[in-house]
Amino acid sequence: GVLTADEQLQLEEALNNLLEEVRANPQQILQSDAEDIHSWVEGKLIDKVGQLGKKLHTGRSRNDQVATDLKLW
Repeated sequence: GVLTADEQLQLEEALNNLLEEVRANPQQILQSDAEDIHSWVEGKLIDKVGQLGKKLHTGRSRNDQVATDLKLW
């Protein structure tokens, strides 16, 4: 697969942590300089798990990112 089991676990934990952070302070998204929510999520993941954060969207189009982020956020 594209991700190892450990990488998947790291990404899931980072996304869950990010969700809790957003619930605690939703304004942080609007206060950032990110182009959009999709860029913001990817940037935050990279902050949390390094280059692994870039692998989250491997094999997915920008439209796939939009659909996923709309469901999550």
